[in-house]
Amino acid sequence: MKQNSNKGPDRYAFLKREEVELAREPQALVDYLDLLLTQGTTSDAIKEDIVERIRMIPLTKEEEENYDGPVVRTQVVLLAIMTNQDNMVQQ
Repeated sequence: MKQNSNKGPDRYAFLKREEVELAREPQALVDYLDLLLTQGTTSDAIKEDIVERIRMIPLTKEEEENYDGPVVRTQVVLLAIMTNQDNMVQQ
């Protein structure tokens, strides 16, 4: 596992730098991860909802030294894309 210089193993090593950098532009992040994970099958309405919610997540928090807003945003988008009703498979 990749080492983080000040915290030991990097728990977020699976995230690509490009993905985390896109977190500053929520629409671009959602569109990219939707295309990557679902071949762009998520509906526009759900993508708009995800973007709206992601914009509420701050990029920085003065009171939390180890807070990484771009990583948090990326994680939330990953979860939202993978678990929304458009992408759930019913058996």
